[in-house]
Amino acid sequence: MININMEYFQFIIILIFFPSHSGDNYKAYGKYAGQGEMMYSPMDLASLSVILFLATAVSAPLLSRNQSLLVTACFILASVASAFSTAAGIWTVWQGTTETMILNLGLPELPFHLRLDPLSGFFLTTIGLLSFYVSVYS
Repeated sequence: MININMEYFQFIIILIFFPSHSGDNYKAYGKYAGQGEMMYSPMDLASLSVILFLATAVSAPLLSRNQSLLVTACFILASVASAFSTAAGIWTVWQGTTETMILNLGLPELPFHLRLDPLSGFFLTTIGLLSFYVSVYS
């Protein structure tokens, strides 16, 4: 049986409905470190991009009976997700900020660390642009 950590689902719900939530597992460094919180951050856009790609994967079996609707919906969701990841990467490189997030996934004493800095923002921009052009062309 698969053990699903409920904290991950709570994190997804908080991320969707309260994007400016800043707890112990979320830290921003750079221009906005001491100036309060931003409404949205590049990490929020990158997380939204991952959620949209997962929604694309979930919607594919549900729309399998209508092929034209399946192709249209999945490629639109993929292009929007790619645009969000490209925007998150450009925003990170432009501002030069570094953000970290710790997810309580994986081993009990070894959480999953995410970091978005200007170098990873550059590669996020490159991959996001590539996937955007592929999803539009398809």
